Amino acid sequence: MKLVSDSNCPFAQEAIERGKVAIVKGNKTDIIRHVISWDDSLEVLVIIPSWKNYYHWCIANEERFARDNLIAIPNQKEGYILLQRLTDLVNASDDLMKTGYYDNFTSEQFSHVLRRKELIKSVIMQQR
Repeated sequence: MKLVSDSNCPFAQEAIERGKVAIVKGNKTDIIRHVISWDDSLEVLVIIPSWKNYYHWCIANEERFARDNLIAIPNQKEGYILLQRLTDLVNASDDLMKTGYYDNFTSEQFSHVLRRKELIKSVIMQQR
């Protein structure tokens, strides 16, 4: 769990302590299987990808996963993917926004936060 606890996520340690984080190795098929079978027993599934171009694959599949209220967030720098509820992520981001947490983010980093917020809005509109 060191991989998760060393992240800069202010919610990571608490989720680990509650047993709501797991780490697995996986490929694209494994991720799809986890999306289909997601049961909320975890808050975050950390996937160590078995292929190199996972960043682009995750971004390309955002809308697909969002239809199930999930998102696969690639972290190329650290070499993992976070699979979690999109609404949980957006709600946590909204809370962090009020604290100044994102003040030192680059415009590129912050654009991901905004994109995910818009993604959940578009999915909700499509479901109506």
